[in-house]
Amino acid sequence: MNTQRVNFRVTGEFDSINITNLGFKLSNFHQDKSVENTYFGEVDFNSKDYQRSITDLEEVNGVISVFPHFQKNKDKSIGTSDLFYIKLKDTSDLSLLESEIQIDVSGYIPGAYKVILYSDGNMVETKNLLIN
Repeated sequence: MNTQRVNFRVTGEFDSINITNLGFKLSNFHQDKSVENTYFGEVDFNSKDYQRSITDLEEVNGVISVFPHFQKNKDKSIGTSDLFYIKLKDTSDLSLLESEIQIDVSGYIPGAYKVILYSDGNMVETKNLLIN
């Protein structure tokens, strides 16, 4: 896991000055057209205390969710988010999925549904739940 970088989703109430005040660096910040009225970006920490940095970030006004990055190699990491593309074997499986976890189907692309997952836990754990 990359303990110096996370992705995050925020509302329009978010003010980037709060990130600067925490000593964090904001990058790749943009309006997210996939999820209405939200913005998405990366935050780099300048701290050795990853969990404390996550807690501080989650307390910033407008922050909806924080998602981990996983280290790919020395210079690159892979970020996660709350958006997944799920290919269902049958369209009736959508109701089964909705009974298992809180989701919002935000679109359909040929062969797959674009799904926003809502979870209090780690999104990787949520993905693993969907695989089973």
